[in-house]
Amino acid sequence: MIWTQDRWIEDQDFSIGAEDDLCVHGIGLFETFRTWNGRAPLLERHLDRLTRSASELGISFQRASLPDHRTIESFLTSNPHGGESVFRVTLSGGPLSGPGRVWMRRGPLPGTSSSRLGSKLLACPSPVSEFDVLSRHKTTNYWSRQLVHYRAMYEGFDEALFLMPTRFGSVAVEGSRTNLFLVVGDRLLTAAEDAPILPGVMRGLVLELAARIGLEIEVVGWSSIQEQAGSLPLEGADEVFLTNSVRGILPVWQVGGRSFSTVRTITERLQTALEAWLKEEVQCA
Repeated sequence: MIWTQDRWIEDQDFSIGAEDDLCVHGIGLFETFRTWNGRAPLLERHLDRLTRSASELGISFQRASLPDHRTIESFLTSNPHGGESVFRVTLSGGPLSGPGRVWMRRGPLPGTSSSRLGSKLLACPSPVSEFDVLSRHKTTNYWSRQLVHYRAMYEGFDEALFLMPTRFGSVAVEGSRTNLFLVVGDRLLTAAEDAPILPGVMRGLVLELAARIGLEIEVVGWSSIQEQAGSLPLEGADEVFLTNSVRGILPVWQVGGRSFSTVRTITERLQTALEAWLKEEVQCA
């Protein structure tokens, strides 16, 4: 089923004009989020990001055309046996001088990591340029990331970890579908939003929760990453984890041939804080 223009329709009844910039130039934005216990607590954060990106990239549309919590509830009520769901909202670039089109579709939750120890990552050169203005937006022009992700899947990994070149060598900054966090001692480190990363919604929430539980946080700016060796030290990290809005917090066990400890004190504290936040948000909805 596809939701568009405030109603649910069958997949075969949906179409988009060939003159839309999504078809002509691949221009569009999307957001993917999931439900927990029948609610989508991150929905507004995703829609806010989509709205900001549309404004910055010049895609016109009406915020009122986006789905809301009632839309999600209407689908789940009419499909009570579907279980927890993933929803993807897409905004097309629109025809020349016209607004973009919004639609949403539902899917099942993805599978879990291939190992109970955590995720295995394939480290590879980033397909994203530091000068690419689209790198900080969740656009439908996603092919370069997808190709690297598919390679990682084909080679038996759970995710691809992007390495960006700097004067001191390559530095890990994010995954193909995830944001990267390192724990060094008692410090929690991640790349700042001025780096060529997609500022993930779950990333933002984890930073809020880390501050709430009193962790020492270092958000490392792109200039520091480029100019200071070891400013984002993957090799020296005690714990490594990824964040993703659908999968939550994903402990990392292995990057290439390097294995990390399965003693994850900080990661587990954040997982507990996230579970508590989700429970509170669902109960208060």
